[in-house]
Amino acid sequence: MWYNYKINKSRGGRPRKITRQSMLKERLLEDLKNCMKDKNVVRKNVIQMVRAAILQVEKDKQITLDDNQIIDIIAKESKKRKDSLADYEKRGFD
Repeated sequence: MWYNYKINKSRGGRPRKITRQSMLKERLLEDLKNCMKDKNVVRKNVIQMVRAAILQVEKDKQITLDDNQIIDIIAKESKKRKDSLADYEKRGFD
């Protein structure tokens, strides 16, 4: 894995390890910025939910996810939303 060291002034000048972000994380961040510029609220909310799920897994497991793991999380979140939609429709919510 490729690492870059950056000096953090707030930590007394000690270097901290910076890892290169995965391509999907970078793409999600760029898409989020574009949605905010275009004022596309629905798409912005979806991207924020996906990014939150990714961050939650990374914090819980204390790891940095690669693109394949991110795709798995997106699929899992999508399945949860589809299942919820089916339940709401079954109960008569619109």
